Amino acid sequence: MTQQTDTGVVPSGQGSGSLEGGEAAAFSRLVRTECGDLGLSIDRDGQWFYQNSPIRRIGLVRLFASVLSRDSDGQHWMTTPIEHGTVRVEDVAFVGVGLEITGNGRDRVVTVRTNLDDTVTLGPDHPLRVVERDADGHPALYVPVRKGLEARLNRPVAYDLMVLALDAEDPHPEGVDEMMIGFWSGGQYFCLGTVSDGTDGGGGQ
Repeated sequence: MTQQTDTGVVPSGQGSGSLEGGEAAAFSRLVRTECGDLGLSIDRDGQWFYQNSPIRRIGLVRLFASVLSRDSDGQHWMTTPIEHGTVRVEDVAFVGVGLEITGNGRDRVVTVRTNLDDTVTLGPDHPLRVVERDADGHPALYVPVRKGLEARLNRPVAYDLMVLALDAEDPHPEGVDEMMIGFWSGGQYFCLGTVSDGTDGGGGQ
């Protein structure tokens, strides 16, 4: 008996269902089609497009996002058991659209919600990244989500974090200049800038 696959004929008993561990992963790669540019793109506001037409079905967008990743070169990939191809992304894959803040000082937890309802807690595993000038010439805040993907915080959320840093008066960790403003979340201190300009900053300490 033989079993037909996408790459040809495989002896019975040696299909993907009978392979284990690394063998199964290797078989999956064999049958996956390299598609190049998939015709999908994500604009700066997190809107998905297919061949320049917006995708309106949020369930479909969430499905696509669940199999999206970014490699070390910054290229975004969509990977399924049968396809592997690139997705064009103007900035990053997600937009941070909401905040939840609990606790105070070193016990504070800041959680970011994305436009696709992913939630990430700022801390050692999800450190805030501060960009002094983005493509529009403004400061921008980014947070990692998963699989190399990031979310850029929208203006209202970024503003709320700046207000938090200014109002909280959190204790500075040792070695951090007292002129820096920032806040604690998840056991890590995040600098947003200096008292003088509020824009120059770095990541967590």
